[in-house]
Amino acid sequence: MKTNNQIIIPLYNAEEIDFRFNTKPAIRFEKWNRQIERVAMIEGESEEIPEAVAIFEEEIDINHSLNTLEKLGLNILPLIFEKAYFVYQVANEKGVIQRLATDFSRYKNGSTWINKKYLQDFLDIATTSLTKYDLHIALSLRYESEFRASSMEVQFFLNSLILETLSKKFITSRRDSMISKETIDQMLVIAKRALDNDERLDDTKRSRWYNLINGNLHNKLAMKSNSDMIYDFLNDKCKFIVEEMIVKEIVGLRGKIVHNGMLNIDNQVNIQIYRNLDYLAQICIIACLTDFDKNFPNYLKPHHFRGPKFFEWR
Repeated sequence: MKTNNQIIIPLYNAEEIDFRFNTKPAIRFEKWNRQIERVAMIEGESEEIPEAVAIFEEEIDINHSLNTLEKLGLNILPLIFEKAYFVYQVANEKGVIQRLATDFSRYKNGSTWINKKYLQDFLDIATTSLTKYDLHIALSLRYESEFRASSMEVQFFLNSLILETLSKKFITSRRDSMISKETIDQMLVIAKRALDNDERLDDTKRSRWYNLINGNLHNKLAMKSNSDMIYDFLNDKCKFIVEEMIVKEIVGLRGKIVHNGMLNIDNQVNIQIYRNLDYLAQICIIACLTDFDKNFPNYLKPHHFRGPKFFEWR
């Protein structure tokens, strides 16, 4: 019996375009042309013809194939196609295939983003940036948001995690303290005097309280909040035009959802904040994948967003 260790991904509801991930091992995406004889989960099952297939150009370890596919850019595909995919392996020379992974077959909520004309250029830089900046967590969060999230609340939370993850990756958490060292030293003197005069405390407790106050003054005063880091990431790193209030609204609504467990969809302000976050999470991922090229909008399909203008089209 012929052995075939290629990994095949049938792509359903996909545009009929050819492209490849120029990685090691490379993955080739082709229009469906009977690359395998039959597409079915098990022998005897009715065939479901895909529009395209993704094929590894080299033999790979079957046991680690799904993990390899994901690392090489499987989570980038939702930027290109409307649907998530089953992952299969060839089972025999007749082309009968069996599912290797869990069911990925779900439609996403939004539209595709990448202009087909510039798709290969985008993928060439995206697969490099994916590894260069280790963007796997952010892409996985977006994948979960688009295909797995069970509610708008979960989507909002996952997209907020994307902004937090990316901001912590690219923006320092430290800032110059607005309070001078001399002022901090004076505050510590006052604190120590108050602790020494407190008869309820023994030496151990006084030392513990002093160290706590000292640490807070020197560290927390110089520590950026999540809101500050996200704002700096959007404006300084991505070069977007995002008002501070928009970031504060996103962070604030995230807190309300976490504590209250629900998003008031009758509140139009909340819905706009939801749309702003959803859009920013997606656009930021694309900006990262294009290595923060200022001309990254050239890769995008023309689209309309009902909200603030976050970047200049070039």
